[in-house]
Amino acid sequence: DFELILVDDGSVDDSGKICDEYAEKDNRILVIHQKNGGVSSARKAGVVATKSEWICFVDGDDTIPVDSIQTLMSRTSVSTDIVVGRCDDRKIPTGMTLEEYRRKCISGQTLHSGPFARVYRSCLFNENVFDIPKEIIRGEDLIMNVRLAFRTEKPPILIDQKVYNYRRNENSVMHTSLHTIEHAILFHKYLSLSIPNKEKYNNEVIKNKIKSIINVLYDNPSDHSWRKTIFWIELKEQIKRTKYKFTWRERIILASFNRFTLKAAIKIASL
Repeated sequence: DFELILVDDGSVDDSGKICDEYAEKDNRILVIHQKNGGVSSARKAGVVATKSEWICFVDGDDTIPVDSIQTLMSRTSVSTDIVVGRCDDRKIPTGMTLEEYRRKCISGQTLHSGPFARVYRSCLFNENVFDIPKEIIRGEDLIMNVRLAFRTEKPPILIDQKVYNYRRNENSVMHTSLHTIEHAILFHKYLSLSIPNKEKYNNEVIKNKIKSIINVLYDNPSDHSWRKTIFWIELKEQIKRTKYKFTWRERIILASFNRFTLKAAIKIASL
């Protein structure tokens, strides 16, 4: 008892044809063909077309265990709008309050930031949820989850059970493109727009911004032009104003000034 919506987001191989062949065999399958608009556009198309009360996303290169939907749906109730499971072998905390969940979504820590391994009540989705530029090629999942976390007033249900098989595609755009400060600036602009009462979540926002800087450092260890950007200058002011406490890992890596010291810092931080 489910519907399967396959969104062919401007594929250039036989994916669309294969989707149509499956739809001809099973009336639960609906296929949508559209020009390439990116993952947010594709998910929006599926949400608009759905007739279901609950929505589950699966990326095109991943799979789900045979009992995944049953496991997630068995925990749905009138007291929640979001049910979250595991996508790897790392345990996740259960019994999380809505406020804790919102903070974890913003910081991108503890919980996976993807839209998968979850079911959402469909009434949470509106036009704003998917208002994310195509140019944001990584982190759009996190922005979507933050927006959905603030669309509900009910605590999520977290289940410590694997319900998703995430496959790392080394040839995907996300894994072949370098982290840049320009992308980080654009990402955090839209993340900031997604958070009501921003001052309340300063610590989580700062932690995510620092993570972005560290990612830029990993990919461009000799380029320190980011230190002269408004993004970094404003972040330092925010850190000072809120008396943010750096972790040893953050402090050591941010102090690195070339590839050699960065490698040493990463090694020390991992001890």
